[in-house]
Amino acid sequence: MGQSMMGAPQNQGGPSLGQPAPQKKSTTSKINMATIVFSRTLTFEEQDPIIEQVAPIATSAGGKRVLPSKQNGTTILRISPMENMDKFVEELKKKIKFGKVTKVDLETNTIEVEVNK
Repeated sequence: MGQSMMGAPQNQGGPSLGQPAPQKKSTTSKINMATIVFSRTLTFEEQDPIIEQVAPIATSAGGKRVLPSKQNGTTILRISPMENMDKFVEELKKKIKFGKVTKVDLETNTIEVEVNK
């Protein structure tokens, strides 16, 4: 049992007659969040005015929440949802006064910023 008359094994992964082939799940997903990674850990005194600068830029690009955190000796801002990453990056480059955008990765929606001293 388990083999056809031609000797080939049956029921080993291929679709049966009359059944559709299984669909592959997409491995790419749209990241709906922007992440700003600063060059160093910000103090609370530095962080609040920076968030005040970033928030209206994020809002104009569809961002609704700005969440600060600290990881591995640096401060990170996560903005979500982010509807228009290109617009957010361009506005950030033009309008921030606390530092300079040094790297943008649109695959991961990550922006690196060198903070002024």
